[in-house]
Amino acid sequence: MNDHSFQVTGAEADPVDIAVGARIRVARRAMGINQEHLAQACGVSFQQVQKYERGANRVSCSMLSRIAGRLEMPMSWFLGEEGADGALKISPALLKLLTSQSGQVLLDAAAALPDDRLRALSRAAIALAPEA
Repeated sequence: MNDHSFQVTGAEADPVDIAVGARIRVARRAMGINQEHLAQACGVSFQQVQKYERGANRVSCSMLSRIAGRLEMPMSWFLGEEGADGALKISPALLKLLTSQSGQVLLDAAAALPDDRLRALSRAAIALAPEA
């Protein structure tokens, strides 16, 4: 283990580590950067980036600073400071969608649909969603 990560022990990762990792993944994907390129820019392996994104390893402050710089986001955004320094605001529901494998598949497929089919997909999703 290097000085940039801390292995999370126990059965589950801390919810804060998971949230920070999810935001790293969202920002990386929004920038169109793959895990390998982010890893190279930060001086770690792509497997390490995977662990950060899953919350399996904690991200040190110095590493978060490197990641934030490469992804052109303020560090505070990764910690949940919505709108900090003009950063992108993401609702919890959107964050969940953007960080799940199924959500990413759905978004990619929806992006390719013509408007009429996208509206039909939207109606179907609303019908399938549990009552709030």
